[in-house]
Amino acid sequence: MNGASGIAVGMATNIPPHNLVEIVEACDLLIRNPDASDDDLLAVVRGPDFPTGGLIVGRAGVRSAYLTGQGSIIVRGIATVEKSAKGRDSIVITEIPYQVNKAGMIASIADLVRDRKIPEIADIRDESDREGMRVVVELKREAISDVVLNQLYQHTDLEVTFGANLLALVGSTPLKLTLREMLNHFIEHRHSVVERRVRFDLARAEERAHILEGLLKALEAIDEIIAVIRASKDQDGASKALIEGFGFTERQARAILDMRLHRLTALERDEVVGEHSQLLVEIARLRSLAASRTERMEVVRSELREMAAQYGQPRRTRIDENATSDLEMEDLVPDDSMVVMISRAGYVKRLPVDTWKSQRRGGKGVTGATTREEDALEQVFVATNHSRILFFTNLGYCYQLKVFRIPEESRHSKGKAIVNLLKLEQGERPVASVCLPPACDRGFILTATSNGIVKKTPLTEYRKPRASGLRAIRLRPGASLVGASITSGDSHVMLMKAGGRVIRFHERDVRAMGRFTSGIRGIRVGPGDEVVGMLVLGDGGDILTATENGFGKRTPVEDYPLVRRGGLGVIGIKTGGRNGRVVSFKQVR
Repeated sequence: MNGASGIAVGMATNIPPHNLVEIVEACDLLIRNPDASDDDLLAVVRGPDFPTGGLIVGRAGVRSAYLTGQGSIIVRGIATVEKSAKGRDSIVITEIPYQVNKAGMIASIADLVRDRKIPEIADIRDESDREGMRVVVELKREAISDVVLNQLYQHTDLEVTFGANLLALVGSTPLKLTLREMLNHFIEHRHSVVERRVRFDLARAEERAHILEGLLKALEAIDEIIAVIRASKDQDGASKALIEGFGFTERQARAILDMRLHRLTALERDEVVGEHSQLLVEIARLRSLAASRTERMEVVRSELREMAAQYGQPRRTRIDENATSDLEMEDLVPDDSMVVMISRAGYVKRLPVDTWKSQRRGGKGVTGATTREEDALEQVFVATNHSRILFFTNLGYCYQLKVFRIPEESRHSKGKAIVNLLKLEQGERPVASVCLPPACDRGFILTATSNGIVKKTPLTEYRKPRASGLRAIRLRPGASLVGASITSGDSHVMLMKAGGRVIRFHERDVRAMGRFTSGIRGIRVGPGDEVVGMLVLGDGGDILTATENGFGKRTPVEDYPLVRRGGLGVIGIKTGGRNGRVVSFKQVR
């Protein structure tokens, strides 16, 4: 949908273009539920959709514009980094912000190079053609592409601010409107159009039905009517005679006099009868619409959906809710290697890799972490400061934490509680963590719940978790998340129940799904039982099972048969009076 800029002298407005499909969905939402929350509305209308594409940075400006009628929306062009034949990095710009002149932007980049504000740029080329835009900014060999790109955002029109001002004339009064108010005015306008059209069509249909009723009545006494017409001196006399002699109205009499002789045939009479019957049905429909606002609103909804189906297009402008135009702390933190330690009680810390020095064989080592009584290290891995760790909670949500945001502690400290680093709800606690690889375009996250459900989700679904968390799996009533692990898509998976039964199946048995689905059955769980954990198995080794009474059992992995998912499982350990129920199991070597 087109935007608008300016009304008249002294009245400035700047309404950005929007996606037709999203606007229609928002109108449909407000018609069905006029009290829909602002968050529900903004979930449908995600933001402006500019014809030149681009990227909207963050949603603060969009939210302000929609809720107050005014806001500053930051828009960036789309740029990628490519390797040239010479081995140098090149920044390739394929989309620019709305209302930005490409030639002017290229000239401003050249000025920055000439003034040595961005000396890392070696060349600028405009390779745009009929296939699309392509502006190549070739960098010098020592240049860091991300740093140069951020400088282009800061100093050129590759990033601009669109000042949204939702001012419109309501009647003859200029008003600053919120998104809800603007949509409601549009819905009322469409309703008034439908209402006027219905009343016009109804009046025309009733007029036509009235004429047809006269024709049908005339056909029943056609011989007498012909005689009256032939005996009349002129048309006015014939009309008067028909009105007085047969009870026709003036309009009916005029229609009878205008009727051609071929209408007297039986076939034509049937057509008149059919047309009259159809008109009566149409009149009933129109009268129902005229009497019911609800039915008229359904017509508005239907017409809007038809328009969206005919003219709607996919969104061109992307929105990065987590991005910001300001310099991030990450940009200032060296991407050094770190050792991350997570304890079973939920404490986490990081230490530089060089905290530990190489020792000869037989050395006693040094303390890496101090834990509380009955606590132990659960995970230890090496990552860089810019790496992402995903924490999965018992409520089925996923939270992201960059490694550099984990407190850097000494070797003797226990670390900081994870719950103090994440925005968790009451009763929510982490149950699993995954360190994402630098390139997370391949692979999956496998999750399991206490009621035996498993789900495999592509890693790409977890690229940009929100601070408030992303739903990793839709839990069924009474269930909780018990495990999450990164997989290649070709591993063996093991689930164990508190009752001691265990199942081992191939990951290929679980098809990939989106984050909002519930998953599929991995193991059948009976009343009073539950799944205690999940393992993505490596090669060889044993399964060490521990029970609540302190007993354990070590069994080779090969002793557990590979079966199809969804069964009851085989007995992994007896859970009678001595052993008690299973509390945990691990793969050991």
